Amino acid sequence: TAQAGPDHLVFIVGSREAAQAMPIPFVPVDHAIVGIVDDVQLA
Repeated sequence: TAQAGPDHLVFIVGSREAAQAMPIPFVPVDHAIVGIVDDVQLA
């Protein structure tokens, strides 16, 4: 597992997509962190 700290960028999903990110079906959740950003490149 990984943990995000106060200065990390994360991907957050909400609503139905947040519940689908959980391993147990029909979890009552509003938002879920589904990814931690490793690198950002701006052109």
